[in-house]
Amino acid sequence: MKKLLLGLGAIVGIVVIFGIWYFIETYDRSNLPEWLGGDPEYVQSDGAPQVWNHFVAVDELSEQDFERWPGTLECDPWQRWDGFSREKTLWVSDGMVAYDNGDVAAFLESAGDGTAIPAKLTARFEWWRGDIMESDVVMEGWYTAVTDDLKRLQMRGRLVDGVLSLEGTRGPRDCRVEATRPK
Repeated sequence: MKKLLLGLGAIVGIVVIFGIWYFIETYDRSNLPEWLGGDPEYVQSDGAPQVWNHFVAVDELSEQDFERWPGTLECDPWQRWDGFSREKTLWVSDGMVAYDNGDVAAFLESAGDGTAIPAKLTARFEWWRGDIMESDVVMEGWYTAVTDDLKRLQMRGRLVDGVLSLEGTRGPRDCRVEATRPK
């Protein structure tokens, strides 16, 4: 009787393992974020009205009068990775905040006018754009780090008395940005 129960247990175990494997292999991952295994060829933009008006590199925004504001990006730990803090210099003008780093030209070339963002790009870059509406700020952008997967940055915050404070996500992490107008 023991041998029969052991045999049935082994068969049930194999069936369960096969069922889990089959589910994982056949599950439609196209709607999952890339960091969860989603692999869409392109990520469609959500059409944020103001940010897309500035889908160029910082040096091409010549009609804007930018100031360089020193700041800090702080991100919380995520899964097994520690949190971090990095210095960033943001470009701030009347109505807009921008940050570029790395091979932004490769990103802009592959993204065209911003209607289709590539899911993967071998270039390492960060590209952020934010609109300032009175004292409210909405920042969006993309970056690559470690892998070729593009990750999204989405933050909201305020610009009050020369201090820009934003909170949101950078990829899967919760992050904050603070920058201060130079004296």
